[in-house]
Amino acid sequence: MPRKGVFPEYLKEKQGSKKVAEISFRELIDPRRLQHLQNEFCKVTGVAAVCLDSENQVVTEPYVDKTWKRLDGEDPISTEYHRKAAQALDRVQAGSLEEQVVEELPDGGHVAAVAVSVENNTILYWQVYDLKKIDTISFYQILDLLRDTSVDIYRDRMSCFSAEAESRRSRSAEEEMSRNLHTIEATTEIVQLLDSDEQIELAMNKWLKILSEHIRVDTADIFQLHSDTDTMNVVCEWRAPGQISYFDKINGVEVYSFLHAEKPLVVSTDSLGNAGSKEIEEIGMKAVMIFPILKQESGNMVLSLNHRTQGHVWSMAEIKFTADAVKILQSILTRRIQKNSLAGSYAALEEILDNVGCAIYVTDQTTGRMLFANQILKNTFAKELLDHNFDALLQSSVRKEKTKSVSVVYHAEKETWYDLLCKEIAWVDGKKANLYSLYDITDKKLYQRRIEQQVKQMQKKLEEQMAAEGKKYNTNPGGYIWPVDSRYITSTVGGRNSPGGVGSTNHKGTDIGRVGYTSPVYAAKAGTVIISAYNKYRGNYVVVSHGSGNTTTYQHLSSRSVSVGTYVAQGQVVGITGTTGVSSGPHLHFEITENGQIINPLKYLTDYIKGW
Repeated sequence: MPRKGVFPEYLKEKQGSKKVAEISFRELIDPRRLQHLQNEFCKVTGVAAVCLDSENQVVTEPYVDKTWKRLDGEDPISTEYHRKAAQALDRVQAGSLEEQVVEELPDGGHVAAVAVSVENNTILYWQVYDLKKIDTISFYQILDLLRDTSVDIYRDRMSCFSAEAESRRSRSAEEEMSRNLHTIEATTEIVQLLDSDEQIELAMNKWLKILSEHIRVDTADIFQLHSDTDTMNVVCEWRAPGQISYFDKINGVEVYSFLHAEKPLVVSTDSLGNAGSKEIEEIGMKAVMIFPILKQESGNMVLSLNHRTQGHVWSMAEIKFTADAVKILQSILTRRIQKNSLAGSYAALEEILDNVGCAIYVTDQTTGRMLFANQILKNTFAKELLDHNFDALLQSSVRKEKTKSVSVVYHAEKETWYDLLCKEIAWVDGKKANLYSLYDITDKKLYQRRIEQQVKQMQKKLEEQMAAEGKKYNTNPGGYIWPVDSRYITSTVGGRNSPGGVGSTNHKGTDIGRVGYTSPVYAAKAGTVIISAYNKYRGNYVVVSHGSGNTTTYQHLSSRSVSVGTYVAQGQVVGITGTTGVSSGPHLHFEITENGQIINPLKYLTDYIKGW
């Protein structure tokens, strides 16, 4: 007997703070919609029915044809019918192997109880009444139709729910990857200031700008406090667009008492109103972070980061990045004061690079000698570092793809793939260095391979089916039309930098932009749909087979208009453009394969506008 009220295992994943397994049947399927479907079903089949959920709660009211109504207003379903139906439901719910119980009454009518199950999980029950005395075979066929229709509705709703959850998880992963890349870029810019020969004021202004733009504050200041007076000087200040300075002078400004903090002070909007935050509120700040930079006898130097226009709750990532950036600034200042002190800078840098979320490797640009490897890289490539062949692994990838700033590293022994970003920097001691960052993209690669294999299998199956039916494809190459009305190409086949830090670096198709979220997508060539589905990388996508290894693929659709097995004419709409899956904005990713090999669509679509 199927388990009651339990959802399939593969759907037991978090949907925000709520689990799918905790979602009731009533939340998944609108009872009003189900009531309408039930009534229409009963009108067509001539039976009466009522639906109950897995907890035996009534979901729909029983439908009774108006021709069955009695003149005295009593229930047209007799007590005997209700009694037999209740007994049938008890038998179905009793935990036996019966999923359907049918009772024939003396007057020739029937009653039935049906348990509707998906993957051995009971999702609902139906009680069905035959008051028209339908023949037994037809009654059983009606019950089968009711059960199949219920399962189809359930699967459709769960498929939509699962796709929405997968889409949210994908977007979250994309956003996390983008944040990590942004953090690495900002860290690299700050690290480069260690070797700056500029005036210290210019270096500090650059440092403040990089920090402020990265954590997106409204205003930021570095103050030099005076120990002998209650005044301070404004050493550096940064303002976001639209923000104005609070100070009409830079020297002898009255000092705020909260700037005398000996330790970092973090005040978010939700902690305003507490003891000690009154002064912060009085000067109109919504959230503040104060970090001491240097302690001196003449007075401390402090950093102030502020949100003035809207409330803000500081995240741990913002606090940690600021703390690490302050350590670098302290090293810069200390280096200017004590030129022979590099140890503090290196220690601060090492701590930052050990916490960026990817493998980091730094080499001397002249000698190739390793200058630094963070803990993630040491753990991931321990054997290669020990055998002194890690550099060869890196350089082979860079040589193969030397025209791109992003390469792909394949580790044959581990069967893993990495996106490799190489950037030239100035190291702590002033040496020119190469900084390599490696992101593990193995899951993405394996997922893409499974999809490609699925396309080949579906195409082979279709060709075998057509051969059995004596049909034949027109397999001549070419003959394609534009799949959308736009002609603006943003990216084409081959190596490229990852757009927004989320797209593929080994591009297998052509991206067509300026399409928005509502442009129709046309079949570039007549053929049969072999895939119409959703996955976390391609989003909503359609694959059309044109025979003998010739396919076209349309990805990142907001919606699909065709199903598997559909024959589509050239120019027929197969979907609507969008930005589902791994995508940095609305566009159509369009692929062509001929004889199983990727072909650049621009070989055939020549009247395009170059936008890359």
